[in-house]
Amino acid sequence: MKSKVEILEDVDAMRRIDPGGMLQWCMAFPKFCREAVSLARKLSLDYAGVQRVIVAGMGGSAIGGEYLKQLFIDRPERTVPVEVCRDYFLPAYADEKVLVFVVSYSGETEEALNVFADALKRKCMIVCISSGGTVTRFAEKLKLPHIVVPSGLAPRAAFPYLFLPMPILMQKLDVAPDISPEIEEAIQILEAMENEVSPQKALEENPAKKLACELLETVPVFYGFRFYGAVAQRFKQQFNENSKVPCRWDVFPELNHNEIMGWEAPRKLTNLFFGGYASRP
Repeated sequence: MKSKVEILEDVDAMRRIDPGGMLQWCMAFPKFCREAVSLARKLSLDYAGVQRVIVAGMGGSAIGGEYLKQLFIDRPERTVPVEVCRDYFLPAYADEKVLVFVVSYSGETEEALNVFADALKRKCMIVCISSGGTVTRFAEKLKLPHIVVPSGLAPRAAFPYLFLPMPILMQKLDVAPDISPEIEEAIQILEAMENEVSPQKALEENPAKKLACELLETVPVFYGFRFYGAVAQRFKQQFNENSKVPCRWDVFPELNHNEIMGWEAPRKLTNLFFGGYASRP
Protein backbone atom coordinates (compact mmCIF):
# COMPACT_ATOMS: atom_id res chain seq x y z
CA MET A 1 0.00 0.00 0.00
CA LYS A 2 1.29 3.44 -0.91
CA SER A 3 1.98 5.92 1.86
CA LYS A 4 -0.01 9.15 1.96
CA VAL A 5 3.00 11.07 0.61
CA GLU A 6 3.55 8.56 -2.21
CA ILE A 7 -0.07 8.92 -3.27
CA LEU A 8 0.63 12.58 -4.07
CA GLU A 9 2.92 11.43 -6.87
CA ASP A 10 0.37 9.02 -8.35
CA VAL A 11 -2.55 10.77 -10.07
CA ASP A 12 -4.47 7.52 -10.56
CA ALA A 13 -4.14 6.71 -6.86
CA MET A 14 -5.44 10.16 -5.96
CA ARG A 15 -8.45 9.65 -8.19
CA ARG A 16 -9.21 6.29 -6.59
CA ILE A 17 -9.52 7.89 -3.14
CA ASP A 18 -11.56 10.78 -4.61
CA PRO A 19 -14.64 8.99 -5.98
CA GLY A 20 -16.69 12.18 -5.83
CA GLY A 21 -14.34 13.98 -8.23
CA MET A 22 -13.52 16.89 -5.90
CA LEU A 23 -10.02 17.18 -7.33
CA GLN A 24 -11.24 17.84 -10.85
CA TRP A 25 -13.79 20.35 -9.55
CA CYS A 26 -11.02 22.20 -7.71
CA MET A 27 -9.00 22.40 -10.91
CA ALA A 28 -12.09 23.73 -12.74
CA PHE A 29 -12.50 26.55 -10.20
CA PRO A 30 -11.35 29.35 -12.58
CA LYS A 31 -13.75 28.08 -15.26
CA PHE A 32 -16.60 28.05 -12.74
CA CYS A 33 -15.78 31.65 -11.82
CA ARG A 34 -16.02 32.84 -15.42
CA GLU A 35 -19.32 31.01 -15.91
CA ALA A 36 -20.73 32.49 -12.68
CA VAL A 37 -19.85 36.03 -13.76
CA SER A 38 -21.54 35.43 -17.12
CA LEU A 39 -24.72 34.14 -15.47
CA ALA A 40 -24.93 37.18 -13.18
CA ARG A 41 -24.44 39.66 -15.99
CA LYS A 42 -27.33 38.16 -17.95
CA LEU A 43 -29.85 38.59 -15.12
CA SER A 44 -32.07 41.67 -15.19
CA LEU A 45 -33.36 43.21 -11.96
CA ASP A 46 -36.26 45.59 -11.41
CA TYR A 47 -35.67 46.47 -7.77
CA ALA A 48 -34.90 49.87 -6.22
CA GLY A 49 -34.36 51.37 -2.80
CA VAL A 50 -32.42 48.48 -1.26
CA GLN A 51 -31.30 49.45 2.24
CA ARG A 52 -30.04 46.09 3.53
CA VAL A 53 -28.99 42.73 2.11
CA ILE A 54 -29.55 39.35 3.73
CA VAL A 55 -28.03 36.14 2.39
CA ALA A 56 -30.10 33.13 3.44
CA GLY A 57 -28.45 29.73 3.19
CA MET A 58 -26.79 26.88 5.03
CA GLY A 59 -23.40 25.18 4.82
CA GLY A 60 -21.70 25.48 1.45
CA SER A 61 -24.55 27.66 0.25
CA ALA A 62 -24.00 30.17 3.09
CA ILE A 63 -20.24 30.72 3.05
CA GLY A 64 -20.59 33.02 0.03
CA GLY A 65 -22.68 35.27 2.26
CA GLU A 66 -19.81 35.53 4.72
CA TYR A 67 -17.50 36.55 1.88
CA LEU A 68 -20.05 39.10 0.68
CA LYS A 69 -20.46 40.50 4.19
CA GLN A 70 -16.73 41.14 4.51
CA LEU A 71 -16.00 41.99 0.88
CA PHE A 72 -16.98 45.63 1.20
CA ILE A 73 -15.84 46.16 4.80
CA ASP A 74 -13.29 48.76 3.69
CA ARG A 75 -15.32 50.01 0.72
CA PRO A 76 -17.95 52.41 2.12
CA GLU A 77 -18.95 53.88 -1.25
CA ARG A 78 -22.49 52.86 -2.26
CA THR A 79 -22.61 49.89 0.09
CA VAL A 80 -25.40 48.73 2.37
CA PRO A 81 -25.20 46.42 5.41
CA VAL A 82 -24.99 42.70 4.61
CA GLU A 83 -26.08 39.95 7.01
CA VAL A 84 -26.06 36.16 6.76
CA CYS A 85 -29.14 34.22 7.88
CA ARG A 86 -28.57 30.58 8.82
CA ASP A 87 -32.01 30.08 10.26
CA TYR A 88 -35.64 29.26 9.46
CA PHE A 89 -36.74 32.90 9.74
CA LEU A 90 -35.42 36.31 8.77
CA PRO A 91 -34.40 38.88 11.40
CA ALA A 92 -37.22 41.05 12.73
CA TYR A 93 -36.09 44.10 10.75
CA ALA A 94 -36.54 42.43 7.34
CA ASP A 95 -39.12 44.31 5.28
CA GLU A 96 -39.81 45.57 1.75
CA LYS A 97 -36.54 47.57 1.78
CA VAL A 98 -34.44 44.45 2.29
CA LEU A 99 -32.97 42.39 -0.55
CA VAL A 100 -32.87 38.68 0.30
CA PHE A 101 -30.61 36.32 -1.62
CA VAL A 102 -32.10 32.84 -1.17
CA VAL A 103 -29.13 30.56 -1.82
CA SER A 104 -29.58 26.79 -1.92
CA TYR A 105 -27.46 24.73 -4.27
CA SER A 106 -29.87 21.79 -4.25
CA GLY A 107 -32.94 24.00 -4.17
CA GLU A 108 -34.32 21.81 -1.40
CA THR A 109 -32.64 23.15 1.74
CA GLU A 110 -35.31 23.21 4.43
CA GLU A 111 -34.12 26.38 6.15
CA ALA A 112 -33.69 28.30 2.88
CA LEU A 113 -37.19 27.33 1.71
CA ASN A 114 -38.66 28.51 5.00
CA VAL A 115 -36.82 31.84 4.74
CA PHE A 116 -38.03 32.11 1.13
CA ALA A 117 -41.63 31.91 2.38
CA ASP A 118 -40.86 34.33 5.20
CA ALA A 119 -39.36 36.84 2.73
CA LEU A 120 -42.47 36.64 0.57
CA LYS A 121 -44.68 37.26 3.59
CA ARG A 122 -42.62 40.33 4.55
CA LYS A 123 -42.65 41.61 0.92
CA CYS A 124 -38.85 41.61 0.71
CA MET A 125 -37.04 41.91 -2.61
CA ILE A 126 -35.87 38.39 -3.50
CA VAL A 127 -33.21 36.89 -5.75
CA CYS A 128 -32.80 33.10 -5.84
CA ILE A 129 -29.62 31.18 -6.66
CA SER A 130 -29.96 27.43 -7.07
CA SER A 131 -29.28 24.52 -9.40
CA GLY A 132 -33.00 23.73 -9.56
CA GLY A 133 -35.38 22.08 -7.14
CA THR A 134 -38.19 23.76 -5.25
CA VAL A 135 -36.40 27.11 -4.97
CA THR A 136 -36.16 27.44 -8.76
CA ARG A 137 -39.73 26.20 -9.31
CA PHE A 138 -41.12 28.76 -6.86
CA ALA A 139 -39.01 31.55 -8.35
CA GLU A 140 -40.24 30.72 -11.86
CA LYS A 141 -43.86 30.44 -10.79
CA LEU A 142 -43.70 33.76 -8.89
CA LYS A 143 -41.68 35.41 -11.69
CA LEU A 144 -38.89 36.34 -9.30
CA PRO A 145 -35.34 37.00 -10.53
CA HIS A 146 -33.25 33.87 -10.21
CA ILE A 147 -30.05 32.26 -11.42
CA VAL A 148 -29.93 28.56 -12.25
CA VAL A 149 -26.40 27.25 -11.77
CA PRO A 150 -24.99 23.94 -13.10
CA SER A 151 -26.14 20.87 -11.20
CA GLY A 152 -24.19 17.75 -10.27
CA LEU A 153 -21.59 19.39 -8.02
CA ALA A 154 -21.08 19.24 -4.28
CA PRO A 155 -22.35 22.55 -2.83
CA ARG A 156 -18.85 23.39 -1.57
CA ALA A 157 -17.48 22.96 -5.10
CA ALA A 158 -20.14 25.31 -6.45
CA PHE A 159 -18.80 28.24 -4.42
CA PRO A 160 -18.08 30.49 -7.46
CA TYR A 161 -21.66 30.07 -8.71
CA LEU A 162 -23.16 30.76 -5.29
CA PHE A 163 -20.98 33.74 -4.38
CA LEU A 164 -19.86 35.76 -7.42
CA PRO A 165 -23.35 36.65 -8.71
CA MET A 166 -24.19 38.49 -5.48
CA PRO A 167 -21.65 41.36 -5.61
CA ILE A 168 -22.33 41.76 -9.34
CA LEU A 169 -26.09 42.01 -8.76
CA MET A 170 -25.59 44.41 -5.87
CA GLN A 171 -23.57 46.64 -8.19
CA LYS A 172 -26.42 46.51 -10.73
CA LEU A 173 -28.73 47.80 -7.99
CA ASP A 174 -26.25 50.56 -7.14
CA VAL A 175 -25.76 49.34 -3.57
CA ALA A 176 -22.16 48.17 -4.05
CA PRO A 177 -19.14 49.41 -5.99
CA ASP A 178 -18.15 47.82 -9.28
CA ILE A 179 -15.48 45.24 -8.47
CA SER A 180 -15.35 43.72 -11.96
CA PRO A 181 -11.62 44.55 -12.36
CA GLU A 182 -10.82 42.81 -9.06
CA ILE A 183 -12.87 39.76 -10.03
CA GLU A 184 -11.12 39.54 -13.40
CA GLU A 185 -7.70 39.88 -11.78
CA ALA A 186 -8.53 37.13 -9.27
CA ILE A 187 -9.67 34.78 -12.04
CA GLN A 188 -6.52 35.44 -14.05
CA ILE A 189 -4.39 34.61 -11.00
CA LEU A 190 -6.32 31.36 -10.51
CA GLU A 191 -5.83 30.47 -14.17
CA ALA A 192 -2.10 31.14 -13.87
CA MET A 193 -1.93 28.82 -10.84
CA GLU A 194 -3.58 25.87 -12.59
CA ASN A 195 -0.30 24.40 -13.85
CA GLU A 196 1.60 25.31 -10.68
CA VAL A 197 -0.68 23.19 -8.45
CA SER A 198 -1.71 20.59 -11.02
CA PRO A 199 -2.02 17.01 -9.70
CA GLN A 200 0.42 16.00 -12.44
CA LYS A 201 3.16 18.32 -11.15
CA ALA A 202 5.83 16.67 -9.00
CA LEU A 203 5.82 17.22 -5.26
CA GLU A 204 9.13 19.11 -5.15
CA GLU A 205 7.75 21.69 -7.60
CA ASN A 206 4.17 21.76 -6.34
CA PRO A 207 3.37 24.16 -3.45
CA ALA A 208 -0.02 22.51 -2.85
CA LYS A 209 1.53 19.07 -2.40
CA LYS A 210 4.28 20.49 -0.19
CA LEU A 211 1.67 22.12 2.04
CA ALA A 212 -0.26 18.84 2.21
CA CYS A 213 2.88 17.11 3.51
CA GLU A 214 3.43 19.82 6.11
CA LEU A 215 -0.14 19.44 7.38
CA LEU A 216 -0.10 15.63 7.46
CA GLU A 217 -1.15 14.22 10.86
CA THR A 218 -1.91 17.66 12.30
CA VAL A 219 -5.08 19.54 13.18
CA PRO A 220 -4.95 22.64 10.94
CA VAL A 221 -5.78 26.03 12.48
CA PHE A 222 -6.61 29.08 10.36
CA TYR A 223 -6.66 32.64 11.63
CA GLY A 224 -8.07 35.53 9.63
CA PHE A 225 -8.15 39.31 10.00
CA ARG A 226 -11.05 41.54 8.99
CA PHE A 227 -12.10 40.52 5.44
CA TYR A 228 -9.90 37.40 5.67
CA GLY A 229 -12.09 36.01 8.43
CA ALA A 230 -14.38 34.37 5.90
CA VAL A 231 -11.33 32.93 4.12
CA ALA A 232 -10.21 31.27 7.35
CA GLN A 233 -13.71 29.91 7.87
CA ARG A 234 -13.82 28.54 4.31
CA PHE A 235 -10.42 26.83 4.76
CA LYS A 236 -11.69 25.15 7.91
CA GLN A 237 -14.82 23.90 6.21
CA GLN A 238 -12.87 22.56 3.23
CA PHE A 239 -10.57 20.54 5.46
CA ASN A 240 -13.57 19.15 7.35
CA GLU A 241 -15.50 18.10 4.24
CA ASN A 242 -12.76 17.27 1.73
CA SER A 243 -10.03 15.85 3.97
CA LYS A 244 -12.29 14.49 6.74
CA VAL A 245 -10.08 15.96 9.46
CA PRO A 246 -10.87 18.16 12.47
CA CYS A 247 -9.91 21.78 11.98
CA ARG A 248 -10.63 25.13 13.56
CA TRP A 249 -10.60 28.82 12.69
CA ASP A 250 -10.80 32.16 14.45
CA VAL A 251 -10.33 35.86 13.76
CA PHE A 252 -8.11 38.68 14.96
CA PRO A 253 -8.31 40.69 17.13
CA GLU A 254 -10.98 38.74 19.06
CA LEU A 255 -8.76 35.66 19.40
CA ASN A 256 -6.19 37.79 21.26
CA HIS A 257 -8.67 37.91 24.14
CA ASN A 258 -9.38 34.17 24.49
CA GLU A 259 -8.12 31.72 21.84
CA ILE A 260 -4.49 32.68 22.40
CA MET A 261 -4.64 31.46 25.99
CA GLY A 262 -5.54 27.99 24.79
CA TRP A 263 -2.04 27.50 23.43
CA GLU A 264 -0.79 27.31 27.02
CA ALA A 265 -2.27 23.80 27.10
CA PRO A 266 0.06 20.81 27.69
CA ARG A 267 2.52 20.07 24.86
CA LYS A 268 0.90 16.67 24.34
CA LEU A 269 -2.25 18.48 23.15
CA THR A 270 -0.68 21.36 21.20
CA ASN A 271 1.57 18.92 19.32
CA LEU A 272 -1.58 17.57 17.65
CA PHE A 273 -1.97 20.97 16.02
CA PHE A 274 1.66 21.67 15.19
CA GLY A 275 2.82 18.18 14.24
CA GLY A 276 5.62 18.24 16.80
CA TYR A 277 6.73 21.82 16.12
CA ALA A 278 5.66 22.84 19.63
CA SER A 279 8.26 20.45 21.07
CA ARG A 280 11.11 21.89 19.06
CA PRO A 281 13.45 24.39 20.68
